Amino acid sequence: MNVAVSEIVGVSSRFTTNCNPETCLTLLILLKGETLRVSIDSIASISIAIDPTDQDETLQILSYVIACMALRSDFKDHLHDLAGYFVRENISCECRELASVVTSGVVDNCEMAAIIASINGIHERQDDNYSRYIHAQLSCPAPHEEKLSALQRFYKDAIDAHATRSMREQAVIHYSFGNSLRVAFEYKAAFKQFNLARRKYPRYLEKGYFLAELGATLYFLKRYRLSSKVYEAAHAIKASAQTAICAGDAYLFSGQPDKAKKLYDEASKSNDQFEATEGNVKAHAASWLVEFLKQNNLDQNTLLSKSEFWSDVMQNAIDGEHYEHAFCASIILSYLLENDPAAWTNAIQISFRLMLEGGEPSIMISTLSCAVQRCGYHAYSYFRRILVSNGCPPDVVPMLDQIAKTLQDERASVEQPSTILRLVEPPSFDTVLRYEHSER
Repeated sequence: MNVAVSEIVGVSSRFTTNCNPETCLTLLILLKGETLRVSIDSIASISIAIDPTDQDETLQILSYVIACMALRSDFKDHLHDLAGYFVRENISCECRELASVVTSGVVDNCEMAAIIASINGIHERQDDNYSRYIHAQLSCPAPHEEKLSALQRFYKDAIDAHATRSMREQAVIHYSFGNSLRVAFEYKAAFKQFNLARRKYPRYLEKGYFLAELGATLYFLKRYRLSSKVYEAAHAIKASAQTAICAGDAYLFSGQPDKAKKLYDEASKSNDQFEATEGNVKAHAASWLVEFLKQNNLDQNTLLSKSEFWSDVMQNAIDGEHYEHAFCASIILSYLLENDPAAWTNAIQISFRLMLEGGEPSIMISTLSCAVQRCGYHAYSYFRRILVSNGCPPDVVPMLDQIAKTLQDERASVEQPSTILRLVEPPSFDTVLRYEHSER
């Protein structure tokens, strides 16, 4: 035990055996028989069984226990010092739970966490410790590139480790890997993993969540016709306003706005205000698009998903003072560009112009709602400046300010993106990162 303590003290100047209780947090280390106990007064403690005759095991477990205590106490520098030591010396821990807790605690350094996970073989067995690490890695605020690199390493190790396991267990890994790639915008690679998952476990095609995530991947690969079929199959299994909207989008850009409108109309009945207004605005645009396509001889597959085309349609309509055309084109353009404040500013402006010319005020309010959902205050603040500079009546701006504030407050109250862990069948987990609607 003394050797182990000496080794840990040598890791960093932050660890010492000559502690001053007034400036240091004291850890009491007690070995009684085959039980190691590390405690901070009566506040917290960890007890674990060890072989006291095994010097290497004693060092490994003690160092991981202290790292865990540092994590619990929010001593991040101490934790990272020990984590760096584990990486340099290739030190693992016999206790998977300790290893997983410590690894999950350093995911802000994705590469370090990935190495410690690999050293400890966290990828070798799909259990709570496996899912804890994936949950932490997916949920951490690190840049996508760093998370993607760490997750690729983990999943590739997991695929190798499960090569002799059941097809179901292998399929779970491919599915989870595909979802991690999808949220990192690596759609081609994600599609490959989803395909491997459904080949190894065909019943995935009966799961609404799998079909929805596959549909999203196909959508962003611009395979709209296939995406629409997959999304609609997901919607048939488990209907939701969001899946209806996504299926509608795929139908819209595959040149089938009539089918899109039916799905948008369904979404417009949602109890969720943002889903309802998005469905309402998109249904309006889809209805217009049905007639627009009849009147224009277009190569639908080439043009409908091109932002440049809709920008031109919008501008030509504005120049000709055809504001209904301009509005619908601006809505399609805004959703193509997703979270572009300039595009949404144009959409709000045009809807406001329509309202002034006798159009339904609800369309303007719905457009503002959609803009706030996508961009927060940004688009509205640009629109507000334009209103003020153009000498808008003074009573109009405060009214719109209050509407925008209410919408922004509702947006802020919406549940934040999080990780979902689905227990498929012990001990297998499906893992998916739930994003806001703008991320599909």
